[in-house]
Amino acid sequence: SWHLFVPVRASGAVPAAVAVARGEGVTIAVTGDGFTVSQPGEALEAGAVGEWIRVRSLREGTPKGEPMRARIARPGQVEVELP
Repeated sequence: SWHLFVPVRASGAVPAAVAVARGEGVTIAVTGDGFTVSQPGEALEAGAVGEWIRVRSLREGTPKGEPMRARIARPGQVEVELP
């Protein structure tokens, strides 16, 4: 019997599931060579795992931090890697 295989291309990218919503509380993990420090933060944009979004720190006792870019590691957690 014959088998016919037809390559198919999606006409558009399939949207990934949103892992972090805008305004959601997140944990910001700052990682470097041999260490990780985390602090509470707020997502300023929504995104899926692996995407880069803007977040800001909400650490107690300090004013709201300046926005920074972080990569979504998993729902509720973003990462900033130091060189």
